[in-house]
Amino acid sequence: MFCLVAEVEINKLRTEEAGLRDALLKMQALNEGLGQDKIELNRIIMHLEQEKATLQVCDIKTSSIFANYSKASAVQYRFI
Repeated sequence: MFCLVAEVEINKLRTEEAGLRDALLKMQALNEGLGQDKIELNRIIMHLEQEKATLQVCDIKTSSIFANYSKASAVQYRFI
């Protein structure tokens, strides 16, 4: 009788172990996927930051051009 109870318990433990191993493998795959997503998001952020910096430089140059144009226009109107 004792052997039968012990066998049932061993089977339960083996089943539980298999379930835990399966859950562990799923968590591993999930973590790998999240890691890849994080890498891709960081690439996107870096790209967007570079675009933002480029646009800011262009905006500064454009502002400077318009400021110089406005000054030149004001000078022309004084002489008219």
